[in-house]
Amino acid sequence: MSFIYTASIFIYISYNYDKIYFQKNYLSVMSVFANNLKAQVLNRMKEKNLGPIELEKRAGLNRGAATNIIHGRSKNPTLETISSIANVLNCTIDELLEDPEKTVIKAVKKQDIQYETLIDLFYQVLDHTVLCIKNLKQDLSLDQFLDVLKEGYVYSLLKNNKQVDKKFIEWIIDKNANLY
Repeated sequence: MSFIYTASIFIYISYNYDKIYFQKNYLSVMSVFANNLKAQVLNRMKEKNLGPIELEKRAGLNRGAATNIIHGRSKNPTLETISSIANVLNCTIDELLEDPEKTVIKAVKKQDIQYETLIDLFYQVLDHTVLCIKNLKQDLSLDQFLDVLKEGYVYSLLKNNKQVDKKFIEWIIDKNANLY
């Protein structure tokens, strides 16, 4: 590599560093928002027993708008789309973009749940998840397994009176196995 070529790359990077850094971080932030939005929409749809097509109809969205968010294909939905979804799901835009783990932590703190209950429930969810994966003969990656475990635990903790919801866990396993 010639000195002139190397020097011109260095000059280009130094003049454009802020722009490159901003673009990299902007994409990273947008990815976090997209993941939070996806998780929040899925959780709230489950709570309201809504499918993506029904959500799109009620929100007055084009076909596939909610589906693209749910499947991670829409990384930068419009504010109008997010607002319409929030209205149907009876929440704010901020709540849809909030990290689901922060939502869980807030809810657990409100319930003042004892540590022993948290641990016992976790082990019950873990046992049932492993049993279901074996019975359903599903091959899940480690990430998929951890997603199933986390979703099942959070749902059981917050939505099912601290009891393992076996049907929900089976549904999550099936959903995760079919995503990849």
